[in-house]
Amino acid sequence: MKMNRIKIKYLYSFALVMLATLVQQLFVFATHIDEDKFKQDFQAKYKVYAFNIPGDLNFAGEQVPLDNFEVYEKMDRALFANSYWHTQSLEMHQRANRWFPLIEKILAKNHIPSDFKYLPAIESGFLNATSPAGAVGFWQLMDKTAVEYGLTVNSELDERNHIEKSTKAACKHLKKLKRELGSWTLVALAYNMGVNATKTQIARQHTKNYYDLKLNREAARYVYRILAMKEVLAHPANYGYRIPKQDLPLSASFIAQK
Repeated sequence: MKMNRIKIKYLYSFALVMLATLVQQLFVFATHIDEDKFKQDFQAKYKVYAFNIPGDLNFAGEQVPLDNFEVYEKMDRALFANSYWHTQSLEMHQRANRWFPLIEKILAKNHIPSDFKYLPAIESGFLNATSPAGAVGFWQLMDKTAVEYGLTVNSELDERNHIEKSTKAACKHLKKLKRELGSWTLVALAYNMGVNATKTQIARQHTKNYYDLKLNREAARYVYRILAMKEVLAHPANYGYRIPKQDLPLSASFIAQK
């Protein structure tokens, strides 16, 4: 009798394990079917559309004047370019999932608006890149700027490639620009073209409104590129992107805790 009880207990445990495995496999199978169906439907219906620009668009809490036709047109062009740049956009979604939690934490601690997390996306693509001008790292800091804010830059060590330290240095730089310019939108512009050049254009054109300034092509597009990247990364489903969580890499914050 005792042996029969052991056998029954063993069979019961085995049945539970098999049932759990079957349920798991059915869930995975259903998920794959759902994703496959989405892909098939998407490919069958895929068309290139112009997207509607969100009516309440802002950068760091500063409203974008979409009632200005030129601003609306530039935003429409930037959004179209970034939303249909599929390979690049998919990579940005994956890299953003990895690095945003870490960057957001440092920005918040330094009282920098969260929207500045999109700067590394357009500056370096979240890569430790080096520009032809010598800017390095996620935040594309020049050596003089990096040293000014406490980073070590020499032939043996370049802390511009250290994501946490370079983000903290970028925060110090952004704060300084805010004190000098007053507007977060102008801070973004100055990050691209330099504070002295920004002040020169403000004085020459008698306006501190970024959207009214006549600038060179790169500077004129800069904030629009940030806004477009913000829209695509913050609302992927609105632009045709559906990326299952299992296809996204772990965040850098999670990795750091391991």
